[in-house]
Amino acid sequence: MQSKNNYLALEKQVNEVVPTIGRKFTMKRVTSPYQDDINNCGLYCALFFECQVRGVSTPDLRRTVLGYLRFRYLFKACAGDREWK
Repeated sequence: MQSKNNYLALEKQVNEVVPTIGRKFTMKRVTSPYQDDINNCGLYCALFFECQVRGVSTPDLRRTVLGYLRFRYLFKACAGDREWK
């Protein structure tokens, strides 16, 4: 999953598929948190994106937190623009 070969393959694909866009951005390899299964990639992507937008570091995740995060993102998706007050 998060191996050097996979990072290289992804960078190659980005540069081949969208070469002009690929040059406008800097590739950043993130090694933490480490995803140790194949079931939570969407959750890790959503968390990574949120942390990048907010400008905070990505936390290390434990299995007990993954269920909470699933519910949190589900709630946010269902709430739409309505915020929990």
